[in-house]
Amino acid sequence: MRWNKIILGLLLLLLLSAVILIVLASWSPAMRLVLTPLPTSTPQQANADDALKERVENYNKRVDELQKTASLLLGLSTIYAIVLAVSAYASVQANLEQAKNSVAKADSSLERLETLTNTFETNINTEIQNWRSLRDSEVKNLKDEVNRIQDRMNYATRVAIATMVSNFPLDQIVIDRLQKESIERLLELRHGNYGTDEFVNLRLARLYRAAKQLSSAERAITTFIERKQRSGEGDDPVMEKAYYNRACYRSLQWAATDQKEKERIAAGIEEDLREAIGLSYENKEIAKGDSDFDAVKNEPWFQRLVKN
Repeated sequence: MRWNKIILGLLLLLLLSAVILIVLASWSPAMRLVLTPLPTSTPQQANADDALKERVENYNKRVDELQKTASLLLGLSTIYAIVLAVSAYASVQANLEQAKNSVAKADSSLERLETLTNTFETNINTEIQNWRSLRDSEVKNLKDEVNRIQDRMNYATRVAIATMVSNFPLDQIVIDRLQKESIERLLELRHGNYGTDEFVNLRLARLYRAAKQLSSAERAITTFIERKQRSGEGDDPVMEKAYYNRACYRSLQWAATDQKEKERIAAGIEEDLREAIGLSYENKEIAKGDSDFDAVKNEPWFQRLVKN
């Protein structure tokens, strides 16, 4: 900026100098020819001298005019050159300013482009991450669904086998093998997602009974009841079946126990039948004719429970 002011000042100084030069050239006297008069001898010679003087005077006038014209042209040329220089300088300054503005606009556009590029990259990365998350979620859901289907198939197969084994008479060797395998499969289901499932637990207890493992049948029902109560399902309608069946399994153990164990079993049977009858009054009539209670039918506490 400082050099621009210096250059502009020099151009103006040159313009002023040119104007002064023109003024001085216009006022300065032109170079003149001076003739020294000779002594006249004859009238003819005098006439010739006068004519020569007149011609010299005319020459001096023309020289003076040419000198002024040349000075004027020189001054005008100088002024024109200075004007052209000033104009060029102004044009260069304007172009320079325009170039600066263009550079500034280019920088601004570059910044916007960089911002847009970064935004685009961020959006692309976000979309890719969302797509990967969605894909992973879908794959996980699909795997979970397959596992659920396999689980349900295992459940249906094992319950069907357990039902067949507990209900239909087969060869004793086959029965023993199938009972053992079915008990193992149902225990796997109960330890998995079917800890409180009605069919798994009731069928497991029936298999234990069929295998003459009455204490295991009792424990299976006890575990089922406790799990139902812990999960807040103590009022499930299946509970009356659980209490009634456990009473049956306890009654079937009556004959093979000593007196002290009979007292424990009697208390358990009485408690279970009260619960079962409280949930369904029909269990009172069913218990009267159920052969599972033959060992305790003549006990006073049993008579009180089934009395109308």
